[in-house]
Amino acid sequence: MLCRSLMNQTYDNYNLIVVDDMPGRNLTDYIEDCNIPLAYYGPSKKKCYPDTPFNQINAINTGLLQADGDILIMIEDYAWLRPHTLERWCQLFDEMGPSTLITGVGKYWGYKPPENIGPITVWNEPFNGDFSECSFKGMWRPDIFEYFYSGIPMPAYEHLNGMDERLDYWNTWPAMIWPEICKDAGLRFYTDDLNVIDLIDHRMWTQGNEDWWWINKTYKGGPVKNVEDVMWNTYAPNCFNLKEDRPK
Repeated sequence: MLCRSLMNQTYDNYNLIVVDDMPGRNLTDYIEDCNIPLAYYGPSKKKCYPDTPFNQINAINTGLLQADGDILIMIEDYAWLRPHTLERWCQLFDEMGPSTLITGVGKYWGYKPPENIGPITVWNEPFNGDFSECSFKGMWRPDIFEYFYSGIPMPAYEHLNGMDERLDYWNTWPAMIWPEICKDAGLRFYTDDLNVIDLIDHRMWTQGNEDWWWINKTYKGGPVKNVEDVMWNTYAPNCFNLKEDRPK
């Protein structure tokens, strides 16, 4: 879905970074055959906190360390980008500046569950942007910020030293705690109601086949912590210095 929607973009000065922790899968050739500028394809880096039971923030920081652009757009889930999406992001940050964290909004669609477990698509015929066979399920708009479809300037990430990898001690912390860290650092939030991404609502699919839900395999239990057990800092105590290590 992502590759096919990127092929239709009206703005082409970007690089794609894919952090993929599925063992044995490598879609580098497929992405490059789509004429998409690929900057990185590979697994997450080594964790700063090896005993964290989740890996989402470590994966995000892996992408940050591989990025050489001024803006990082985060895209998760089964997402389809409309043709002017990347162009819209550039316009927004030209207006907002480097101290604003922006979230788009999601238009959720119901669609058939996976028909196969393939390396590229879960459907026999890859999704091509035709939503006529989908059922509209509603809009999703964050109250403050949600990184499932977000844009963050790299100076803001450098100011925070990436995302605090201690957030991987619990899967709800990124949405709950990280915005508060950003506010303490003086960063602003903005939700752009004109920046709409189309999403297939995969949460309604049965979880009976755990191959559809990679997190079911990667989470093996671990030291889930309480919020009060961690002292949060506006500059993340990660095992790297984003500003210094990213150019390397």
